[in-house]
Amino acid sequence: MKIRKQHAATVMPRPIEVTIANLHRLNAYPKGTVFLAYKVAVMQPSDGIGWSPVYRKKRPVFKYKPGSVMFVRNANTDRREGCGRGVNVATKAWCSGCYSSLSRKRVMYSMRRYSMWSVLFTKEDIAVVPTGSYGKFRLFQGTLWEVVA
Repeated sequence: MKIRKQHAATVMPRPIEVTIANLHRLNAYPKGTVFLAYKVAVMQPSDGIGWSPVYRKKRPVFKYKPGSVMFVRNANTDRREGCGRGVNVATKAWCSGCYSSLSRKRVMYSMRRYSMWSVLFTKEDIAVVPTGSYGKFRLFQGTLWEVVA
């Protein structure tokens, strides 16, 4: 996954928030429709930058900053796989449940503080909504917008 800075300042239409009710019908919207989903990240109180909760060799894999574009060229498009390669995002309800369960595991994640980020994307950015998903799905790319909680 690569994270790029978005250079062009464009005025976007009001995004449609992805919910359980419209999750499996996102392809029915017109081309170019802007959607809003969420992502959980680890926040560092010292710099206010978000980090991926996925760690390799005791280092975070991704660094999140507002306005950055997350891009995965070869995202997994198999509907049968619930979790796979791509920009994994979810509905607000799914992230809220994940966020609260992570906060309860304070012993395991000692000094980490988790936050929820909003992510903007279009219909064309959707890699797959897995069959039977109750909130989580994958994108080819999404723009980190702001810290929500």
